[in-house]
Amino acid sequence: MLDEIVSVAQRLCEVESAAVVLVDGERLRVATYEAPDAGAPGVTLPLTRGSVNGRAIIDRRTVHVADLAPLIDTEYPDVRETQARGGHHAVVAAPLLVGTESIGSLSAWRIEAGPFTAEQIALL
Repeated sequence: MLDEIVSVAQRLCEVESAAVVLVDGERLRVATYEAPDAGAPGVTLPLTRGSVNGRAIIDRRTVHVADLAPLIDTEYPDVRETQARGGHHAVVAAPLLVGTESIGSLSAWRIEAGPFTAEQIALL
């Protein structure tokens, strides 16, 4: 089911890549993804505000970044390597909530910088 959610998000948001990331203790684990250059599912990152997904999960709100690259050193240092490898710039992540508990996020990203539309953000 997660694969289908990611595939639909990718198509409707018109992006190259989308993923579901789940909280796994103090880490974020990639559960499923659609991306031309992404690593394998199971890749982990620390659960901090230093990634767009982490921030969406911790803050329990959608996080939208029109251009990630200039914010790597100040706002999102946890994704420095993945941003450099994949070259993505525009990112949006929505928390996956069960009641008030944030269990993960659904995110979409694309190579070109620029904002997502309000409709695309609402779809996530």
